[in-house]
Amino acid sequence: MLWVIAAAQILDLITFAGVAAVAPIAAEQNPVTRFWYDSSGIFGVFVFKSLLLIVIIYMVDAMLRRYKRNSPIVVLSVSIPIAWGLAGAASNLAVLYMLRMLYAN
Repeated sequence: MLWVIAAAQILDLITFAGVAAVAPIAAEQNPVTRFWYDSSGIFGVFVFKSLLLIVIIYMVDAMLRRYKRNSPIVVLSVSIPIAWGLAGAASNLAVLYMLRMLYAN
């Protein structure tokens, strides 16, 4: 289960890098990530999001050790970061598509 969370979050991170390469100013609306982007560029965002991913995986791993795998709290704790990563990646791809359409004309 942890590898699925990691894959979804890394997909979000990779697609974010594509958006940041095309439109750096509009790349992020999250104030914390925006701070890291403004202070140290895309490298700061990668470090911040990577550390956040490590914390998420550590917390879910602790829950998997404490509770049964099919308990509602584990299912919810696993599905939220997966949905969060996939939604972020879909949002990034949508922004890339819109920017492509904007710059094509």
